[in-house]
Amino acid sequence: MSHSASNPQGAVTEERLFDDRYHFWGGFYRFVWGMAALLALMLILMAYFLT
Repeated sequence: MSHSASNPQGAVTEERLFDDRYHFWGGFYRFVWGMAALLALMLILMAYFLT
């Protein structure tokens, strides 16, 4: 019984690696900016309602 280490989706090329990283960082930055906007909105609402 042997185990093959081949990738089922084909060879990993430089372009594909770049696309994967680009997609990951795009999603990460979208998440960070969304959380920052939500936090800012919550702080503004807290300042408004607590004063």
